Formats: sequence, C-alpha cells, structure tokens
Amino acid sequence: MSALSTLFAAATVLVAQDPTPTTITYQGRLTAGDKPANGVYDLDFHLFSASTGGTEVAAAFAGGTGVSNGVFTARFDLGTGNADFRTFDAQPRWLEIRMRPSAQPNAPFSVLSPRQPVTSAPKAVYAYQAGQADFAQETDHAKTADMLLGGVAEAQIPSTIARLGANQTFLANNFFQGILLAPNAANAISGSFSGTGTGLSGLNASGIASGTVADARLSSNVALLDTVQAFSALKLFNGKLGIGLAPIDGVLAIGGDAHLADSNLYLRGGEDQTHGLGWFGGKTKFFANLAPNGPVLFGASGGVLGTTGSGAKAVLSWNQLGRVGINAPTPDTALQIEDFDATLRLKNWNDAVGGFVGNSYSALQLGLYNPTGIDDGAVPANNSRTFFAMSSDGRVGSTSNFFVGAPAFRNLLDDGAGQVAVNGIVRTAATGTTLELRVATVGASFAPALRLTPTSSQLGPNVNVVAGSPANSVVSTASGSSILGGGASNNPNTIGASAATIAGGIGNIIDVSADLGTIGGGAKNRLVAGAQYASIAGGNLNTVDKSGAYAMVPGGIGNTAGGIAALAAGYNAKAIHDGAFVWADNYLQLGTHPAFASQAANEFAVRATGGTRLVSGYVFNATANAYLPTGVSLAAGSGTWSQLSDRNAKTNFAAVRPREILAKVAALPIGQWNYRTESDAVRHVGPVAQDFRAAFGLGHGDTTIDTVDADGIALAAIQGLNQKVEEQAAEIRELKALLGTLARRIESSGRRAAAATGEPAPGL
Repeated sequence: MSALSTLFAAATVLVAQDPTPTTITYQGRLTAGDKPANGVYDLDFHLFSASTGGTEVAAAFAGGTGVSNGVFTARFDLGTGNADFRTFDAQPRWLEIRMRPSAQPNAPFSVLSPRQPVTSAPKAVYAYQAGQADFAQETDHAKTADMLLGGVAEAQIPSTIARLGANQTFLANNFFQGILLAPNAANAISGSFSGTGTGLSGLNASGIASGTVADARLSSNVALLDTVQAFSALKLFNGKLGIGLAPIDGVLAIGGDAHLADSNLYLRGGEDQTHGLGWFGGKTKFFANLAPNGPVLFGASGGVLGTTGSGAKAVLSWNQLGRVGINAPTPDTALQIEDFDATLRLKNWNDAVGGFVGNSYSALQLGLYNPTGIDDGAVPANNSRTFFAMSSDGRVGSTSNFFVGAPAFRNLLDDGAGQVAVNGIVRTAATGTTLELRVATVGASFAPALRLTPTSSQLGPNVNVVAGSPANSVVSTASGSSILGGGASNNPNTIGASAATIAGGIGNIIDVSADLGTIGGGAKNRLVAGAQYASIAGGNLNTVDKSGAYAMVPGGIGNTAGGIAALAAGYNAKAIHDGAFVWADNYLQLGTHPAFASQAANEFAVRATGGTRLVSGYVFNATANAYLPTGVSLAAGSGTWSQLSDRNAKTNFAAVRPREILAKVAALPIGQWNYRTESDAVRHVGPVAQDFRAAFGLGHGDTTIDTVDADGIALAAIQGLNQKVEEQAAEIRELKALLGTLARRIESSGRRAAAATGEPAPGL
C-alpha cells in the first residue's frame, strides 16, 4: 500500500490570547498496487522531529476512516492527551501514517512512506513565541498594563496626574476623606470665617453664641411634646401615669381602648413568673410550646374559674398535670364532669333539643332528646331515647326509651330471635351453622348477601364464602372455596371443588375435583372436573378441559385449553396439546369463526390473518419526522417474512469489493448437515457461523448468521462474478481479434509464398 498525500492546516483567525489549535484535516490518496483503494481503514498518525528516525512528538488515531476510489479525509488532534500547544513550535515536523483494514482489528499496521513534512498555514496570525514576549513595541497586540514589569518614568505620565514634589493647582472641587496636612503642626487653617456655615461638620456647640436650635437639628433621642415618637428603651414613672385619662385611685389609668399589637400582657405580682393572667398575641409569641392568640391564665399548681354570691363554687378547674374538671375541683382524669346523673349535651345552634352522653344508674348512655319532635324547645325527662348503652356488668346494647330508670339491655346485633350474640367475637348461634348477612331488597324482603359456611377437610378447618346473588352456591363437600360476587337467579355461579375461586360474572362453573381453580369473571366459563390449578380470566363460553391442569384462558370467546399448562386465547382457539400456546384472531369464514387448534405438544401457533409483525426497535425517520419500527413482518396472506431494509433506517455506509467477496465465497466451506434437534432425515446446505464470521466479520456473533448478511454476500458475490465474466468476455473478444489478425497475416504470407513457387496457396 502507498499514500500520496497533501497536508492542509485549518485556516483560522485567532485572538492573541488563544494558543495555536492542534487539530489537523488531512486529505490523501490510498492505492492498492496500481488501483485506487476502497473500504474502511484504521489510520494511525505519528508526528516526528525528523524525516527519518528522530523523536516522536505526538500521535493520534483515526479509526473507521472511509476510502472511496482511493480518496480519504481524516480529522485528528495531535495535541489532546499527547502534548500541549508546543507540539507545533518553530521546529520542523514530519507526519508518519500507518494503516490497516478496520475489518481486521488484530492485524498489524502497515507504515506508509515517505513521512510527510508539516508546513505552516498561510493564515496563522499568532505564534507561540508571541505569548512569551517581555516587550512589545509598535504592535497592535501589546501587553496589557497588568503584564508590565518595572516602573514608568515621570516624563511618560500625563500632566493631569498629581505629584508629590511639585507645585500644582487643583481646578476642580476635591474631597479628602483622610487627614489633609497643613503647613503647621496643629493641622489648622488660620484666618477668619464668614458665611452661612453650610457644609461645616464637627462644629462645637459651645461655640454657638446666640439663637435657638430648631427641632430638626436636635438628636432623634430627644422626646418632643407634640411629636409621635417610639420609646425604644425602658422608662420608669415613679408617680401615677394617665393615658387619655387622669389617674385617680390607681397608678395607671387608660381612657379608651388599649391595643396589643401581637405583644404579651402580664397581670401578676412583682417578678412572679409562675402565676398570672396574660394576653399572648400568637404568631411567634409562645406559651407552653403553643402560639395562642388571646388570654392565658396560668398558675404554679393549677387554677379555678368559679362563681361567687350566696356561695363560692368551682365551675372549671385544672391542675399542673393538665387535667380539667367541670364541677370537679380535683379532676382525676384528663377531663372529668361531675353532677347528679352527669350529662353532656350536644346540640346544633338551631336545634333546641339535641343529643346527650349521660352516666345514669350504672349505665353509660348515648341518646337523643325529644326524638319524635314533640314539645319542640323543651326536654322532658320521659321524652328521651337511649339507642346505645353499656351496663356496669360489661353488656353493650340498646336500652328502653326512657332516660331515667334502669335500662333493659338486649344483645347488640340481635334481631330479637337470638340468632346473633356478641362476646368479644361474632359467632353463629350453633356450631357448624352458616353465618349470613342479609340486606333488604326491593319489596322489603331480606336476601342473603354474604354467607360463611364452616367446613373441614384434610387441610383442617376452613370456611366457604359465598357473596353476590342468593342463587350462587358452593357444594357442601367443598372446602375453602369462595364466590366473591356476581351471579343471577337463572345463571348462578357455582363451585364444586375445594380451594377454588369465582370472582364475579354470571353462569360460571368450577366442577368437582377442579381444585384450586380460578374464574375471574365473564359469562358461562367452565373448569371441567379434573382441571386442577387451571384459570379463566374472563370472556364468554371459555373452557379448560379435564386434561388441562395448570392451563389458562386469558379471555376471548369459545376458547378451549385442553393440555397441561396450555394457553388458548382469542376467538375459538383450541390448545389441545400439553404446553401448546394458541392464539386465534377474529377470522370469519362463511359466516362462522372456524376453530384454530394446536397440532403438537409445546407448539406456538398464531392465526393472524391481518398479518404479523415482530418489532425489535425504533429508528427516527427525518422524512416522516417520526420514529418508525424496525423488525420483520409477515404480510396478510403471505408465506415469507419481510425484513426492514429502508435506506433511511441504515447508516455507516461503506463500499465493498465484489471480487474479494467472490474469492472468500469460493473459499468458504459449504456442506450438508442437520440440527442436533432434528431428525437425521432432514438435511440442509450451507456454511457454519464460525467460518462465515471469520471470512466476512458480519452479524451479531460467531454462532449465528443473519439472513440479511447471507443475502448481501450472495448478491455481492454475483456482482464479483459478473465483473469476472465481463473481464473474461473482453479478453475473449481481444483474443478473437488477435486470432483474426494472425489468420489474415498467415493467409497473406501463404499467398505470397504460393506466388513465388507457383504452388496453390494453403488455407486455414
């Protein structure tokens, strides 16, 4: 291999601060023998300090470079990761190129010769040495002031700059924040002063001879009689204080409203911090980790709110434990109410009667006043009703209609006939009987909505649960089965197996011995006797046959799963073999949906008369502005797979050499064989994946051959064969022409010889 190359440096205009770029665009021509090269190659570039030998300065790799008709273009960076911008300094540089086909990553690199000299670019305006210059004169790119070393001579400073040792006149107003040195030690300016004094500062008040100081000139700390001011420090008044009112019989008098702007008010003795009446303004004002917005009454050990008059009475009390009492001076609980037959009344603002919670005659009661509305506005004792009570012996139930008097208890949830009792648990009246929950239906009749029937089996005690229609049923020989709802009087759900479940729907059946089966819903689905562990998710008229243990019908209509662990779905699918998966579409033939059945065990069978697609990914199509699927498809009515081959779905195109592919195909071992899982009578012809991969390097691995690659190799080999045939045809035409020329020469020579001898001329 050889390379004829031309080196181009990128034409770039740079500012002075930027270093020289190290990216190179290299364009060259690569030949194989005397013909231009084609294909994809790995190019390895090395920069040396001499045309031969020398020191390697930097290196860069440009893998996967396309070569078309011998021409290639590579872009690489000889600075990144190898050297800094000093890679291209003033020293001469030569570029050495090494190459190999990209399809042979383990092959050694071939060194192309000679090395190519690296020349300067005509538009480079910045040199590395310019960044090292200490002085710059007569140039547009001089260093900034912060880059200068040494001092600037006074002669080079403008006359507008103040100097320490020169007499100068300041023509503008100047303000000196520091000390201004005067010609005397006291730093004083002598002479008299006249004027308004505007702008003076530091004037001593003792120097003021006459006049009155205006309010505006007084300090803000001075209190003024007729000005609104805020006192920010503590003020102590030893005498009486009046605010809007003169104090008479107290030290403080307030005439009008007193407003506390979210501040605290304490009424307490001295510095007492444990007792008092206060006002807390909420927000960030906290008392006991709370933010109250109103009055707070607190004491060291508790407090009391009461009445006075004929006798003192504690109405509300509390203690330091946080317990509150109503008519209870010493509460023992968090809230304690004491009274004769203590009653707590609950009523709405527009309800004159309301309800009550009362403790009377050893019974805690919850009830209503005047429940019939008689005597609205009054609460007569005999016109109240208790609907919930708990007696001193622990019984809970309803009492008589009278609030006053001993309650007549009945058992809670008792219908009057003793069918239900409560003693910590809900249980049936007799062992082994069904517990029913009945609800009122249309016509005021009561129908069972939930039935719990105790059972016993080899697994131990269990319960059959039946909900939904009263017509639903679980046979008595079953154990641990459930019907959770659905059903109808003429289409009930029924279970004859144990540990089986029907979730809903109508007319669904799980036969005897179809144990642990499940029907999710739908209508008239059935698990036939013997179909253990089987399931039907829903749909209509689906069946799992007696041989279909572990089988499943996910839905659809008229499907049958008749093999062990078989699956049937769609419309009239029949998975009648063990392990078969059958999907049938909605195909209509002569007004009916013909059955689609499995033909062998462990078969995957699909009827999809609208076509079949297998999608393995998506690719963006710029023309359609959408992501289109990739994969294979079987068109409706077709007998062959179509694989995606759209130009818009492909990338990284590279030319091939048909003659080389033809040579590799000719050398590729091809034989007859059969798969180990097939019968010996079944034969195939073709290569093995390892030989195909070694020859062409295509596909996803060395154990498979992609059909698209096999087809492409065959087509490329045909092109190579065509080229060979055309070349041979051209050679044959040349040979024929040469033979014709030779024949004519021989014939002419024979005629001349015959003429000379007088003998007949020989013929061919």
